[in-house]
Amino acid sequence: MLNCDRPPMNRNDCETLNARGGIDGLNEFCENQEIVYLNSTPQTADSTIYCWGDGSFSIEKGTGNGKHTYSFPRDTCLRTNNGIIELEITMIVFKRCAAGYSVNRIGTPISIRLRPKIELAIPNPICENTSFTVRNTSCGNDIDARITCQYTFGTQTSSSCGSSVTFQFPQSGSVPLEYTMSNRCGSRVFKQDIAVIGLPKVKAEILSGVQVINGENLVCLSGGGSVQLQGKNSQNSTRFRWTVSPTTGTNWSPRQDTCCPILRFSAAGTYTVTLEVDNQCQKPSRETLTFKVLSAQSLSLQSQNDACLPFNYRFTPIAGATYERLFNGTTVGNFDPNAGFNADFGQHIIIAKLNNECGNQERRDTFIVEAAREVSFLLPTADTTVCQSNIPIAFLTNLTDGRFTISPNTALPKRGDTTFFTPSVSGTFILIFRRGTGVCEKRQRAA
Repeated sequence: MLNCDRPPMNRNDCETLNARGGIDGLNEFCENQEIVYLNSTPQTADSTIYCWGDGSFSIEKGTGNGKHTYSFPRDTCLRTNNGIIELEITMIVFKRCAAGYSVNRIGTPISIRLRPKIELAIPNPICENTSFTVRNTSCGNDIDARITCQYTFGTQTSSSCGSSVTFQFPQSGSVPLEYTMSNRCGSRVFKQDIAVIGLPKVKAEILSGVQVINGENLVCLSGGGSVQLQGKNSQNSTRFRWTVSPTTGTNWSPRQDTCCPILRFSAAGTYTVTLEVDNQCQKPSRETLTFKVLSAQSLSLQSQNDACLPFNYRFTPIAGATYERLFNGTTVGNFDPNAGFNADFGQHIIIAKLNNECGNQERRDTFIVEAAREVSFLLPTADTTVCQSNIPIAFLTNLTDGRFTISPNTALPKRGDTTFFTPSVSGTFILIFRRGTGVCEKRQRAA
């Protein structure tokens, strides 16, 4: 049996066979094109075997012509020299006789040109307003092949058959790509919708925790000092990064790499917060916010003891605070604590106020200024001696808003404005009546 992989050597047991023949037409054909091999051997033969060079063969009776169509897998082109396969067709004529057999063969080279095989390397991501290059490693991409190419990428076109072509799109969205590659053996078409990613556009927003006054973002520590931030309305953004300067006195919750964190302040000052957003395009967009963090200043007002005329009321004020006074229930107006005022006899109410964007504070103090008045006993009129008894003795003074003490200490019951003493025990008792306090205190003594 004849074998195309190991064709027999020429042999002439019967008669000499002179294999003659060739291809009908040129020696270069396209895949899937039928090839006719004309057998013009002058002698008669039993059969002719055609080894087509692609692993297949056919057998014809006598010296019949051979026909064959070459077909290859789609990726064969990539394993060839620019889409051309060089083969050799071997024609073998064979004849048997009593003496044995005669065989003769000839080889004919042939070139099979394949249809183009498109191979494009499209970068990912493709970003708006950014040049990108499509790498073309398609097969059959050589000048001799008389290749024609056509890119249609959205509204942009190119007829380049080179190894690369560059495009740029001004807007994001889905853009259809169609690439057609043709040679004389046919065409291939590649179609794909390409996603053009928009560049990130940052939008840093404040959701809560801020008062906007005269264009400033004010944060009150007295209100918790927490600011809810938001970056999710940033366009075309998949990555977020918040930073704050200075960092001392700040804390992020839950993290700085989320779209909508909470920033907590614990110290007053001016802070700069920056949001940076990005996506696969690696062209970040940034926006900065400024916060003025305030703490409500502590307001205090020292308590003033009751005083006696003459009395000048003054003290060191707290910066930013205002001070108002009322005299005997009537508003007098504001005053300067550094200068103070000479207090008249009566009740004085001092009102301190400290107001800022973070709240209003108020403190009050009340004191009485009085004049010293002499006191005297009406009963007894002077030192006196009484007999021991259980009969109460009345004590009366010219002023009733004072207080009696007696030594040794004895109960001094009071009915109305009159104080009583019961001399139930013998001895000497010292009676003192006091009115006023401090320098205003006046007293009278009797025994």
